[in-house]
Amino acid sequence: MNKTKLRKMQNGRSLLDIALDVHMTNTGSCERSKEEQTQDKIILHTALDTWESSNKKWEKFDNCVQELLITALHEESWYEQNEAIIS
Repeated sequence: MNKTKLRKMQNGRSLLDIALDVHMTNTGSCERSKEEQTQDKIILHTALDTWESSNKKWEKFDNCVQELLITALHEESWYEQNEAIIS
């Protein structure tokens, strides 16, 4: 998938906004449909799969953004596995 198609999928939202929405849905602080959550997870996976290293000057920031996207995706499985404990 090319960057133009990914940007179109984002519908004007930044990857940080999308990661926050996924996180907030995971924790229950935001209620969204399963379809919205699934679409946002696809966007985050696609962004990570097509990630290109940037200028060395921005590397630390870019690495942090990548980790944030990965964390948002991974925490959902943690919440699903531990839902009975935290409910």
